[in-house]
Amino acid sequence: MYDLSGHFVTGSVVGNEGRIAEGHKLTRLQSQGTRKNMPFEVNAGAEQNSSNFLKPVDVSWLPAASQTYKISDDISDYVLVDIPAVTVCKAGMPNKNYQAFTTDEVLTYDPMMGMQIYKTFVGKGCHFEHNNKDPEKAKGVIFGSVLIPIPGYKYPMYKISILAGWDRTKDPELVKAIVNHERTGYSMGSIVKAFVCSITGAVVAPDTGRYRRGEEVKLSNGKRKLCYHLCTGSYFFEISSVAQPADVTAHGFNLGFLSPNR
Repeated sequence: MYDLSGHFVTGSVVGNEGRIAEGHKLTRLQSQGTRKNMPFEVNAGAEQNSSNFLKPVDVSWLPAASQTYKISDDISDYVLVDIPAVTVCKAGMPNKNYQAFTTDEVLTYDPMMGMQIYKTFVGKGCHFEHNNKDPEKAKGVIFGSVLIPIPGYKYPMYKISILAGWDRTKDPELVKAIVNHERTGYSMGSIVKAFVCSITGAVVAPDTGRYRRGEEVKLSNGKRKLCYHLCTGSYFFEISSVAQPADVTAHGFNLGFLSPNR
């Protein structure tokens, strides 16, 4: 029997190098006409418009999901936010919780989920401040997830960028705050089977191990290395609108909607 229990992890995290599964560069749209022809139509006020989701996004499952989450079954009721939810890099750069995923981890194909780990965001709920225990309290649902490269760094760095839909009929005030950029921070939720210490390579419990998370350890060669936990056996199950994200880069400014005929 497949066990879905594990440790609850919040915040966006990073890890070691791997293959690029999907890639779409961020570009600036030049005209309103261009925006109207895109499956993901970006609002005119965005500082940097997104082309992460140029491919058609499947929303055929929304009516079924709407019954579970108690959200609208009409795609036109949703404000879409392109969220850089999880950071992945070769060098390792954990979040403020000192936890990290490796790229190999998010690219792993899970036979029970029927997809790679980074795609497990799709179909999961959108919540407010990780109030995620009751599915019926969801404020929306996630429609897409891609892995994109981030240029300009010494070592390869990537983002899991998700397309989160926030239901205007479920929580109008929250969506208004998102649209007005009063709430721009986001934090993912993940279930993790086990943690691996970045220093020793040993499997550790969340608050145990030879070294503490966040501790700088002096190695035998005299160099110092940060202790953090690598997340393994994981899957993503939510995204939350939060006031203070654990990953300082997990802010969503690109807003839009999906055309009903897409």
